[in-house]
Amino acid sequence: GFASILDVLQVAISFDNGGLVWLPTNPSLNTLTELRENFGYWIKVSEDRTLCYPGWCSGPPSYAKLDPRTPSVDLTPSRFWMSVYGRDITLDGNAIEDGTKIEMYSSDGQLCGSGIYENGLLRFTPIYGHDDLDNATNGYPRENDHVSIRVDGVRVYPDIVWSGHGNSSKLDNLTTEKHGSSLTPSSYELAQNYPNPFNPTTVISFSIENPGFVDLEIYNMLGQSIRTLVNADMQAGNHQIVWDGTDNNGQSVSSGVYFYRLQAGSFSRTMKMMLMK
Repeated sequence: GFASILDVLQVAISFDNGGLVWLPTNPSLNTLTELRENFGYWIKVSEDRTLCYPGWCSGPPSYAKLDPRTPSVDLTPSRFWMSVYGRDITLDGNAIEDGTKIEMYSSDGQLCGSGIYENGLLRFTPIYGHDDLDNATNGYPRENDHVSIRVDGVRVYPDIVWSGHGNSSKLDNLTTEKHGSSLTPSSYELAQNYPNPFNPTTVISFSIENPGFVDLEIYNMLGQSIRTLVNADMQAGNHQIVWDGTDNNGQSVSSGVYFYRLQAGSFSRTMKMMLMK
């Protein structure tokens, strides 16, 4: 169904079954695997392109039944969301079991995301944010709000800091103790982006030892800042941000070498990446 825009598609999300996500750079974690008629899909692309969907062009679309393990939850999707995901997640040092339900709640106690851990994976699961156009989302998180996690109904830590624009956050070592030693990494780190080279999206991973103000910028070869990915207070922990190859005006940047710099507390590090179109 996305064949006519596949080379410029950055992320797609459906609003059935609580929300399903597809990122071309992370196939093993995707939950959106089938397109079905009578459902809507939100698609982000790197440039203008005409979508020619089967059924409008060449007969009715085909569809398959969704995986029954996908949770059926009472969620109101919104236009604003981030994703949470994880691989080999532990709780208090023990591997969590297949079939475990992982839910996300706003500070108002409203369910805003839900997924099922299966085969060692929590695939990309949307956490919806507040949308001024829909009163049903009034209790959803806003930028920099904390989102709590429950594993099969049990409150766990650390919280997630909500950040929209399709960003993602990885779950790994969870704990039932709010101030447990496993909550935070022992140092600040900035990892090499993946994939690299990339087109059109790449993931930048970093670790924050202490909560505080974080700045993550993209620079061109002239040393000019072209995109601010993070400029806000963040919770200590492991974080991931997706860069879609656009500048602060939403315009796609050209192929070439770019630099990304993380500043947090006294920590500052710059690394290089390459965009190839």
